[in-house]
Amino acid sequence: MSVVVSIAGKLHRRFIKPRQSGRIVDILIELLPEQGRILDVGCGTGKISRLIQELNPKLSVEGIDIFVQAKAEVDVKLFDGANIPFDDGVFEAVILVDVMHHTNNHAQLLKEALRVSKGDVIIKDHICTGRIVFWILAFMDWIGNRSLGIRSVHSYLSKEQWTKLFTGIGVTKPQTMMVTGLYPFPFSLIFERDKQVIFRLSS
Repeated sequence: MSVVVSIAGKLHRRFIKPRQSGRIVDILIELLPEQGRILDVGCGTGKISRLIQELNPKLSVEGIDIFVQAKAEVDVKLFDGANIPFDDGVFEAVILVDVMHHTNNHAQLLKEALRVSKGDVIIKDHICTGRIVFWILAFMDWIGNRSLGIRSVHSYLSKEQWTKLFTGIGVTKPQTMMVTGLYPFPFSLIFERDKQVIFRLSS
């Protein structure tokens, strides 16, 4: 099993991950401010952060994660997964890319993100529409994260659960957009359609 995981992870990082990262960064650049400090929560390898800075050098992207990877592409600060170690309103915006389904502390983490941001909080994650979609999302996580030793609690939220979460933290009108272009056809029909989403919350 470990050999299968290793091979699947390598194939994903070589052929799928660059496409995904590029597409996500293209969207984020359009949503982020033109300049200032940006916080990347759960930044992982820091690839998203690095690509954002390369496209817009006026943005300074800082990363935090519960685990600092040996080959991180940007400076990463450790945090406990719930409490963001920065003062109120010190960032122009905060991003969380495929992070929310790795925690059960959804409300706490988003409150903290809103606290440290003087602008928007931008979330890229998934919408779970049923049991079959749950297992598809879990398989995607297994391929993308298991070989890196990243744990997922598979905390995928439905559209209704996202709405309840946002309402509970005082966000009533988040901007919502479905994301396409992350996977080549025909894989997009399985892993992408109506599952990939970006939310933009205003503090």
